[in-house]
Amino acid sequence: MHPNYKMPKLYNQLKTLDKKLQKEGYSLFDQFGLLLSEDVTHYQVTPLDVIPFGSIGVDGIHYGLLTDFGKIQDIEEAFIVLIAPMDFGDQHKIVARNFREFLNLAWTTGNAIDVANFKLVKTEEDYARMLSDFKKSHKEMDDDYKRETSHVLKRIREEFDVKPIESIYEYIEIEVKAAREKQIVMSTLDGLGVVGEEGVHTKFEVKEDEDVDVELLKAFLATSSKESKLAFIRDVQFTNHHLDDREMMQVIRNELEKQGLRYERKAFDFIKSF
Repeated sequence: MHPNYKMPKLYNQLKTLDKKLQKEGYSLFDQFGLLLSEDVTHYQVTPLDVIPFGSIGVDGIHYGLLTDFGKIQDIEEAFIVLIAPMDFGDQHKIVARNFREFLNLAWTTGNAIDVANFKLVKTEEDYARMLSDFKKSHKEMDDDYKRETSHVLKRIREEFDVKPIESIYEYIEIEVKAAREKQIVMSTLDGLGVVGEEGVHTKFEVKEDEDVDVELLKAFLATSSKESKLAFIRDVQFTNHHLDDREMMQVIRNELEKQGLRYERKAFDFIKSF
C-alpha cells in the first residue's frame, strides 16, 4: 500500500459490492472480468509510480492508478493505466482519467477484459470493428451467463450511478489523451510522460539496443532537472536496461532515495529481483 495515498472511495465501495455479490453466487471477476486487489504483482514493466488495483486474470494484465511520482494531489483524479506485461514494447496505455470514469468505461463495454483490448487499437475504424466483435461475442454467450452478467451490470449501475460512454474511441483516443498532454512537460518511451514544472528539461536518450553509459548518466543526474531524472527512470524501466547492470541499479536506487520516493524505491527493489 502506498504510504501517502488511500484507495479511491469508489474502489472500496466496489469491493463491498463484490462481497455482496459473492454471497449471492456472483462476483465482479466472474461476471465483470475484474479482480479487485491491492496485492497485484508489480511486474518489471509496471511503472514505479503506479498503484495496481485490479487484474483481468490473463497474461498478467492489470490496471493501476498513476500517481506521477507522488505529485497527484487527489487520488480520486489519478489517471488509470492499463499494463500488459506480455505485449513487449507496447505494454502501457492510459485508458481513463480517473477511477470513476474507468468504471463507466468497463460498464459500457460489458467488462474489464474488453477494456484491455483497447490497447491494440488506435483508429476510429479499429474501435468500431472491435466493439462490433464484442457485441457479437456477447450475443453468443449461453443464456445463463447472459442473465448473470446482466444482473451484475444492473447492480453496478444502480449502486454507482454509472454513466455510459457514448463514443469509446473519442473518450480514450481524444479526451483522455488531450487531458494527459496538458499535464506533462516531458514525453517518455512508455507513453505516460512526466508532469512537473515548466522549464529547461533535457532528455537522457535511452535506446533499447544500446547499453547506458553509467558515467555519463551520473553526470546527467548531477545537473538535470527533477523532471528530466524521472523521465530517464521511466525510459530505463521501459527498456529493462537496469536489470543487467548492478551499478546502474544502485544509481537509480540512490536517485529515488534522494527524491524521497519511498513507494517507488520499494517497487524498484521488488521488480529488480523479479
